[in-house]
Amino acid sequence: MITNTELKIFQIISEPRSINYIAKNINISNSTASRYTDRLVKNGLAQKARDGKSVFVTRADTSHAQQLNAFFREFPRLPLKKIFSYSNLNILSILKSEKTAAQIALITSLSRTKVYQVLNGLTPIGIILKRRGYYINPLHRTLQKFIDEYFSYLNFKELEAITPESVILWQRGHEFLFKSKHSITHKNIHLTATSKFNQYAIQIFTAENYYFHTTHPRKLCTSEYIIHTILVDPESLRNNMYACLLYQKTKPKDIFQWAKAYDIQDHIKVLIEFLEKRKKNASFVPLWEEYRAVAEDYGII
Repeated sequence: MITNTELKIFQIISEPRSINYIAKNINISNSTASRYTDRLVKNGLAQKARDGKSVFVTRADTSHAQQLNAFFREFPRLPLKKIFSYSNLNILSILKSEKTAAQIALITSLSRTKVYQVLNGLTPIGIILKRRGYYINPLHRTLQKFIDEYFSYLNFKELEAITPESVILWQRGHEFLFKSKHSITHKNIHLTATSKFNQYAIQIFTAENYYFHTTHPRKLCTSEYIIHTILVDPESLRNNMYACLLYQKTKPKDIFQWAKAYDIQDHIKVLIEFLEKRKKNASFVPLWEEYRAVAEDYGII
C-alpha cells in the first residue's frame, strides 16, 4: 500500500525538495524518485509545485498526510516498513473494535495463515494488543486516524472516478457502502441493501440504488443485505422495518457472525427482540402494529 521508498520520501519532504535532491538523498534514480513521488501525490500524501523550470515536492496538507507526519514524530523508532504493507493496513483498518482471528479472516477474505502472520508481526512491536481478540493499541490513536483518513481519501477518489454523483454512506478500509441514481457494473461493486430485496420477492421501489464496494474476492450474503440496509441509515424506521422483513423471511443463521463483523451486533439483537416480543423496544424500531401491516402485505406473517 505504502512502500518503504515512499515512506523515506515522505520523511524528507517536510519542506519543498527537488526530484534530484530526493533521488540523491535515498540513493535512487531520478526516474524512480519521480515515479514514487507521483504515487504519493496520487494518494494525497504529497503535492508538487513548479518554480520556473524546477519542480518541487512537499507534503500534502490533507488530513491523512498530517496524521502520518504526527505518527512519525510520536514514534520515530518503530520499524515502519513492518506496518504499512497492504495486508497490514487492511487488517488494522478493521480493528477499531476487538476482533478474533476468525472474524478478521471473514471480513478481509485473507487466509488464517496470512492473518496470523500479520498479527504476529504487529503484536511484538506494540501496534496490536490482545485480550480475547485483537485490537489496536490505544497509544497508537494517531495511526488509527491516519488509516481511517487514508482509506477515506482513496475510497472517495475511486468512487469519483467510477460514478461522480454517488454518495458514500458507510466505509471501513477499502470497503464502502454508497448510493447512486445510476446503474453500475463494476467487478468490485455489488448491488446490496433494499436494492436486492426483489430477489426475495420483497418489491421496494426507490429512486436510488445501493451498492457495496469491496476489493476482497467474495460474494455478499443475505445477512449482509440486511446489515447494509441498516447501515444506510441506522436510525431510520423505514430501513429497520425493511431489515426486519428480510430477516423474518429468511432467518439467516449467520446473522450474528456478520453483525459482529460490522460492529452492529447490539442493533441486530434489538431488532430480533422486537420480532420475538412484538413490541417497540428502541427509537429506531417501528410500532408492532405498523410492522405487522407491512409484513402481511408482503405475505411474511
